[in-house]
Amino acid sequence: MGVSKEDLLEEAERNPDGSLHSVEFAWIKKGNKLHESWENTVLGHLKISGKTLLVEVNSVNRAIRIRGEIDQRLGSQANHVGTETESPEQMMKQAKQRKALRGAEEKIDEDDLMRDPEVRRQIEAQVQKQVEGWVRTKVPALGGRTPLQAVTDPDSREMVEALLQGWERQYEVPGPASIVRPDINALRRLLNLPAKTESLMK
Repeated sequence: MGVSKEDLLEEAERNPDGSLHSVEFAWIKKGNKLHESWENTVLGHLKISGKTLLVEVNSVNRAIRIRGEIDQRLGSQANHVGTETESPEQMMKQAKQRKALRGAEEKIDEDDLMRDPEVRRQIEAQVQKQVEGWVRTKVPALGGRTPLQAVTDPDSREMVEALLQGWERQYEVPGPASIVRPDINALRRLLNLPAKTESLMK
């Protein structure tokens, strides 16, 4: 959408005889549900190289959707070879590399990447998983014990509470859109500590 055939082929790679070897383009749809001012939404990126089609998307739903689009258009002419899943960190790295390869001279803005709801959702889930893993990590401030071990002792329980409060204060500070703020109350539930209400956290 929004790209002429001529523009699409302008940066394509060709064989010595002039025939098309590879081409890359974005999978775009008109409009954006979350941002009415945006003219379109990039759903993924496609690369055709020889007889191979590689598609990159950032959610399972989009992977299913593009698979259906390909099946509808190519049918038995295409064979699905496989699907690989990447971590959110790898996805962001790929997006930065893609932008850099296209000759963007400006600094890569992580805030722009985080405005994509699918990217943000996956990164938030990854960060939350890492944060919740803290309860089983040996912490020097707790005498080398894990928070799960420390909460069984009344004195150490207070130290665990102090660490959580410090974490909460850290995330109360305003910051850019790229900052992911984990759910600290989820840690409290894992540690059987009282959850903090919004009014107490402000």
